[in-house]
Amino acid sequence: MPLGITARAARIIIDFTREEIAKLGGDHVPAIAWIVGDTDSRRSVPRLAVGIADREQLKGRLLACDNPDHEIFQALPKEILQEYQSHTIDVKGDQLVFVKNS
Repeated sequence: MPLGITARAARIIIDFTREEIAKLGGDHVPAIAWIVGDTDSRRSVPRLAVGIADREQLKGRLLACDNPDHEIFQALPKEILQEYQSHTIDVKGDQLVFVKNS
């Protein structure tokens, strides 16, 4: 099963990026990225961040979501996608986290 995102996490990301996407115009979309420089090497889980990208740049990188009306794309390294392919992105506290699918 490919990496997915919960509707709750997707809604938070959409709400967070809505105004900036409206300012940018064009075909921009909310996206999840990996914070490389800010990841502590002692942590086993990479830190995730919210960003905005051109839809064409992230073509084919749509995250599976249990609400088909929510479109969140990903710009994660292949290594992360492979390691966390059996996970879903959700929200815990104020952070995006990987949750293992049962």
